[in-house]
Amino acid sequence: MFEGIPAGMQSFMVELRERDSKAWYDAHKPDYKRLVKDPFGELVWELGETARTIDDRILVDPRRCVSRARRDTRFTHDKMLYRNNVWISFKPALDRWDLPLLYFEVMPDHFRYGLAFMDMSPAYLRKLRDYIADCPNDFRSAVREAQAGGLEVSASCYKKPKEGAPKGLEEWFTYKDFFWVARRYDNEILQTREFIPDVKRAFEASAHFYEILMEVADSKPGEFSY
Repeated sequence: MFEGIPAGMQSFMVELRERDSKAWYDAHKPDYKRLVKDPFGELVWELGETARTIDDRILVDPRRCVSRARRDTRFTHDKMLYRNNVWISFKPALDRWDLPLLYFEVMPDHFRYGLAFMDMSPAYLRKLRDYIADCPNDFRSAVREAQAGGLEVSASCYKKPKEGAPKGLEEWFTYKDFFWVARRYDNEILQTREFIPDVKRAFEASAHFYEILMEVADSKPGEFSY
């Protein structure tokens, strides 16, 4: 049963990143298991129960849901071997990447959680804008529900907004990617179970928006039109 993330977890990950040494990591694997692997694995089971109520296809398996300490440097300019953050991600067990996911992440100085989409291509965003234009009231409802769960949008924007936005939803036609997030800096609470209800509440509040993202992902181009 999850009893909290040990107090030294964040400082351990920071040191791992700073040393960036396989030899150091191998020598400290017992610490990694105690501070990261075991507690985050237990947290997967805690949060996964709620994630599965949103989509019963979501995979709940610590081996697949918890990020690895070693980074994949094949496709990035940053060649540091190890990361200083740890995350849990919940997504459907489908053989594709263009899907929304629920996440919980601990950074060196804060933690965050919410709803994200890791492959938000221009084609996907066009379909999402079509959905917003075709079903504005449903989309507004999903936005309100996510906000009521303590989530806010973090986004990067096009230089020029896209046309066709319904009134009051213009900002959504400026986004070229976005995710829903709650950020918290009261890191001491991670050492307890007290933060879990807030994360579950945020997951539940994002359920409607998750359903929309899945519907758009499964739709064909032009299925929604305005």
